[in-house]
Amino acid sequence: MFQVIQQQGGDMNFIRIVAVFAISTPAIPALADPYQEAVDGLMRASFRHMEQTYICRGLTGLSRYQDALVAAENAVRLTGVPTDLAMSTVAKMASNIETAPQRVRQPSLSDCAVGVTRTKQELLGWGAKFRRAQE
Repeated sequence: MFQVIQQQGGDMNFIRIVAVFAISTPAIPALADPYQEAVDGLMRASFRHMEQTYICRGLTGLSRYQDALVAAENAVRLTGVPTDLAMSTVAKMASNIETAPQRVRQPSLSDCAVGVTRTKQELLGWGAKFRRAQE
């Protein structure tokens, strides 16, 4: 099941698609909170990285955005979602990013370099947290 969460942020609407997974095994309730937190963090980080690379595509190149889409698909698949559903989820996220109102001022190259690196590291960090939560 997926939820679309819409949140007002300044003058722009940010839409995040967050995959919501429930652990139904009553024998491991202690894992539910860290696991769910890791899944949510992974989805948010995927969205932010895609969003950052899309905003900066004019400066950093479209290939960075395409790489972010692949990274997001891999992140969704990491949670156990089948490939076709992962691709569909990322396509919805991309559609929300691509149709969102554009910023008036484009970020600088240094802002983009820092932002893309930061969001990529955040995504990698949540991937590691997710793997630890599975143990």
